[in-house]
Amino acid sequence: MRGIPRYDQPVVDARAVDCPRCSALPDEPCESPGGGRDTHKPRIASASSAGYVRELELASWLPVGNDLTPHKLRHSHRVWLDELGTPAILAHDRFGHSMPGIGGTYAHVSALMREELRARLQERWETTLDERLAISPTSPVPILNELLAARLKKVGRARLPIVSQHPASTVMAS
Repeated sequence: MRGIPRYDQPVVDARAVDCPRCSALPDEPCESPGGGRDTHKPRIASASSAGYVRELELASWLPVGNDLTPHKLRHSHRVWLDELGTPAILAHDRFGHSMPGIGGTYAHVSALMREELRARLQERWETTLDERLAISPTSPVPILNELLAARLKKVGRARLPIVSQHPASTVMAS
């Protein structure tokens, strides 16, 4: 489809070279007799053969793990918002969406709503770090290791969660 970017294709920087068709100089757009400004195919081919090709740098689509992209993390974040009881208008606003219908007309996000959500997400974050500390106070992942060290310094020591132990049921002899 025309107009929809392909995130699995390399990008050719066609404006790095002269256009052999319309004589546009580097950094100038192509010009067609009809007034169009689409980049001419010979210019794209020339730039490609000259090596002006790069991988698309759209980080929100690049996988961060096996089949996991930052975009898919938005789905998890939405679930967290639902679990925290976040008002729909605030969830829509957070994702850059507008809320459809009458709810979007009359509902508005307030500073108090944002502050309460920030506090709930911060609490969830700290709980998650504490749970991770209970597993191990260090990580081979540098950024996580720094976060764990800072959290450990704040809370004092890694604590394992208290788990009640129920004695095994015993059969009483009669």
